[in-house]
Amino acid sequence: MALSRREVKFFREEAALLDTLYKKKIEGWQKLVDYYDNNFDQRIRDLEPNEIVKIPRFYPLVRDTIASIAFNYPSMFFTVEDDDGAGQPISDILERASAAYMKLAKLKPHIQQGLFDALFCEVGWLRLDYNPPGDDLIPPYIANDAMTEDLVVVNRVQPGFVHLDPTTPPHMLGHGRYIRERMWVPTKPLLDDPQI
Repeated sequence: MALSRREVKFFREEAALLDTLYKKKIEGWQKLVDYYDNNFDQRIRDLEPNEIVKIPRFYPLVRDTIASIAFNYPSMFFTVEDDDGAGQPISDILERASAAYMKLAKLKPHIQQGLFDALFCEVGWLRLDYNPPGDDLIPPYIANDAMTEDLVVVNRVQPGFVHLDPTTPPHMLGHGRYIRERMWVPTKPLLDDPQI
């Protein structure tokens, strides 16, 4: 599907705008992470940096959030409207199946990092991919041994690499005209593809 010249011009202008906008956002996010890591750039007169115990104001709040049940034990919840009540409720079976899938797909670290990202960067991004069996991945993706074959996998995407349309309302992500993701792409599959 080729873009028209007008669409190409629009997306190039938007890309330049997003680069400028997100450069400032990433600097702000990095300051918050530095505060969390107790890296401060302020000095206190007559005290050496190693003599000061620095705890940011939001540190206890972040620790409470990270230590919560959602961080340690992520789970999925289902509401089944037409459960006939015969035998075991379907919602319990679905929740057990989803818990087994989360263990099989090694989702816990991705969910933890997504929650941590949301604390500092407004949104934690998780992307759904499919890891087919063997080496049959669709370019630009390459085989990844960390993912289970023939299964839907969840990947955490670094927040600085996902750029929303600037006109998107903060509480309605679906209203954006586009979402741009910056990706590292191996060039060999692209060079071998006769369509490109």
